[in-house]
Amino acid sequence: MSETSHRIWAEGAKAKLLMLALAFAWGVNWPANKVALFEVGPWTFRVVGLAVGAVLMLVLSAWRRGVLVFPSGRDWLHVAIAGTLNVGAFAIFSTFALLDTSTSRVVILVYTMPIWSAMMASLLLGERLTALRLTALTLCAAGLAVLLMPHLPLPGSLWYALATAWCWAGATVYMKWAQVKLDPMTTAAWQIVVGWIGVAIGTVILGEPWYVWPLLPVTILAWAWSGAVGVGLAYFMWFIIVERLPVTSASLAALLIPVIGVGSSALLLGEVPTLNDTAGFVLIFAAASCVLLQPSRSLVAARAE
Repeated sequence: MSETSHRIWAEGAKAKLLMLALAFAWGVNWPANKVALFEVGPWTFRVVGLAVGAVLMLVLSAWRRGVLVFPSGRDWLHVAIAGTLNVGAFAIFSTFALLDTSTSRVVILVYTMPIWSAMMASLLLGERLTALRLTALTLCAAGLAVLLMPHLPLPGSLWYALATAWCWAGATVYMKWAQVKLDPMTTAAWQIVVGWIGVAIGTVILGEPWYVWPLLPVTILAWAWSGAVGVGLAYFMWFIIVERLPVTSASLAALLIPVIGVGSSALLLGEVPTLNDTAGFVLIFAAASCVLLQPSRSLVAARAE
């Protein structure tokens, strides 16, 4: 094996290990969030966690690129809009969703995102709905019907979970339309900063205290995981994976995350999915697979918390 071939193989192997680490980081992040929310208010939880993640992501991005790049001109507006949807709204909606329903149910609904992206891209960007995407939409509709039927009329927690998926999908499609000229890692770092600013404003307006003490050690650990690993480190790993692996391979990480999220919720929280949850998850997972594993780069999302 030549030196070049060996280097390519080594980088690919490292990226695959990172893919597993990322799926574990973001998958376990869901029950970690739930654990922290047992003691910490939703706004306080997010404003501190996003601050930690934003600082870490900016530092890692600057280290990776050798310089911290600032958006300029029109790019700032696009980053601000995407960050508000992709980070701020995602963080708050997903947090409120976790308060009043099972973690696994939230994970399943949030990871309908690729299907909503396909639909939005078709309506807003004129992307063709291929037979595979139409199949995905059909499977997703069936999965949602099976999952949500026992809970009609839908409680607020499930609407929050769906809103999380819609905001994530909207930000993904918006960034594709905007064609921001910053590299993706730098763009994501500034999106986290923008999202934190929005959440901080909401925290101040609603009067929720930023300081909470004392806390159980498990709460501190879960909170630290959410900010440092679930936001900062996980984003960093994701963009290295996208750089080093083919899109289809990188997309497998996005499919592993909900599997680990549901499994770790059962192990760590004792949440056993109902029969409807399981059947809905299988159908929605199949739908997401149809979208994410097709030979296209457009719907590989820039986050999967």
